[in-house]
Amino acid sequence: MINYSKSLQNIIACLSIAALLAGCQSMGMGVDPSKISAVSELPAATDRDWPDQKQDVLNQRARVELGLIRSPVLENYLNGLYNKIKKQAGVPNWQGKVYIVANSNLTAYATAAGNIYISPSWISTAQSEDEIVAIMSHEFGHVYLHYHELEKTKVTADQAADWITLGAAIAQNTNALNGWPVADLFATGYSASRDIAVGHYGSSQELAADKFALNLTTKMGYSYEAGVKAYLEHQATWEDLNEARQKEYEDKLAESFTGLGTLASIKISQGWKYVTSDHPKTIDRMDAVAIAADDVPPKLLGKKPVVKPFNAIRSSGTVASMLKSFSFAMKGLENPNAVDAYDNAKKSAAGSNNRFAYSAIAVFKTQLASALNGNVGSSVGLGRSLDANINSEQDRAWKVYVTKAEFLARLGQVPAAKNTMDQGFAYFSSAGEAWPEAILFYGQYESWDKAKKMAATCSKEFPALAKACKTAAITPAEKAEMDRRAQENANRLVNKLMKKDK
Repeated sequence: MINYSKSLQNIIACLSIAALLAGCQSMGMGVDPSKISAVSELPAATDRDWPDQKQDVLNQRARVELGLIRSPVLENYLNGLYNKIKKQAGVPNWQGKVYIVANSNLTAYATAAGNIYISPSWISTAQSEDEIVAIMSHEFGHVYLHYHELEKTKVTADQAADWITLGAAIAQNTNALNGWPVADLFATGYSASRDIAVGHYGSSQELAADKFALNLTTKMGYSYEAGVKAYLEHQATWEDLNEARQKEYEDKLAESFTGLGTLASIKISQGWKYVTSDHPKTIDRMDAVAIAADDVPPKLLGKKPVVKPFNAIRSSGTVASMLKSFSFAMKGLENPNAVDAYDNAKKSAAGSNNRFAYSAIAVFKTQLASALNGNVGSSVGLGRSLDANINSEQDRAWKVYVTKAEFLARLGQVPAAKNTMDQGFAYFSSAGEAWPEAILFYGQYESWDKAKKMAATCSKEFPALAKACKTAAITPAEKAEMDRRAQENANRLVNKLMKKDK
């Protein structure tokens, strides 16, 4: 029996480590969580070059599937809290605002521009102002402690691995090695190596940001029990529920494939995501913060939470209407084929809420599903809901333009589709996330020559998206040729290894 498994795995390991080291050269160690306590002085704030704040918002409107949600009353309230957080941290003049991101998960994140993005789900389910301030303080901790630099490390590591085509080559030829597809061994080897390092760094930064939040909220007079502790408990509960749903989904997904190699690939991918996630398990974070809370003054441990102002904001007219609208949209999008999906989506678009990307897309997708299921009446005005978002300049989302352009193109209305894409791309061209989809569209419906020129521009202007842009510009013929060459390279490589190990 020819034994080439070991040789292949050695090659894979070496290439993976090389790519990892290239990325790790720029990775800082961050602030040691043990240096931050509930009563300590915060690490000194350091100067930085701030990315443009407005451009950052446009980037999110291009990146987020359902866009951002403009809610002046809620935003004013949250920004008032954010100003207090920055003042307590000793940096009242730092830039950055709070924005509402249309995501049904318990989502909150910060960007290098100092902006914090938080989902309606947090606003709807948080129990007090203490909890909201804890969430925002945690995210601000990432900004204060420079943890946004982590993303640059990932990009560097990923770019360093672009030249390695071994996995793709072998994938075309070898079905399995000891039950594992060779390509999956390579892909897992690189991504796992990178993610172990980045994941470890991410775990450290999450714990530091938790303690940073404990420090700030304690000094601001908020309750530990109703603040940081409640925030982490809330997140842990959601994670448990989501994990159960995800497992059910992945089990069904795995059952839909045949072959032990593919099933193994799915399972190992799940395993690495679990082991190397940038965020440590929330239960571990809760334990670490509970220990840190020993330093919290006793009078603040069980202090009565601040509830009235928070509830007043949530129940105010426009905010309550937005939260209700968002809930209806998510019900519709959860299963567009459900009998009541279209009705829920229409409810989400009531009044001025129809300008939001989440309601526009919910109506479109559920209306389309209803029409495809034989409800001819549902096709009347199909796609018109998307125009409400496009016509509201402050609310426009890139994905709405893409959805409309692709829909028109598939109907055979290519000139109208190109006009929609032209308008959308003119508005979002400074946001890198818009480029790959625009390149693919123009390649398919105008010319691949234009797509390749755009890919070259994208690579120069947005290096982190170079690979995605170049991939989007690959013609069908080029893709077929790449597959053919990969097959040849696989045969050649495997034959060499087999001869060497005889």
